Amino acid sequence: MHGAPRNHKSIVESRNWRNAVAAYLACTEFVDHCVGVMLDALDASDHAKNTLVVLWSDHGWHLGEKQHWAKRSLWGESTRVPLIVAGPGLAKGDCARPVGLIDVYPTLAEFCGLGAPVRASGR
Repeated sequence: MHGAPRNHKSIVESRNWRNAVAAYLACTEFVDHCVGVMLDALDASDHAKNTLVVLWSDHGWHLGEKQHWAKRSLWGESTRVPLIVAGPGLAKGDCARPVGLIDVYPTLAEFCGLGAPVRASGR
């Protein structure tokens, strides 16, 4: 990682905690901006009425919580990820039920009338 600190002690000792968090937040802000540009372009196109938009992510990095700097943990917040599906024919609202990301592709294929994928996990 080009000499970047890899654990809590080294991040604290090098006084990089604030910089590490700022860099992470800058990355997420840039992704948010890019999604906005993409959605604006879709709205301005002829395809807005026949396009599904699916946004999801992993759970992101721990940024020093409990002295932890990584993606790997068994904490509750690490089991939840954003999943947004929007488009024509879909009801607006929230779903409180658990969703497995392994099911996203087969569900979208079925919704779009493509049939069940032959060699895909999930349902």
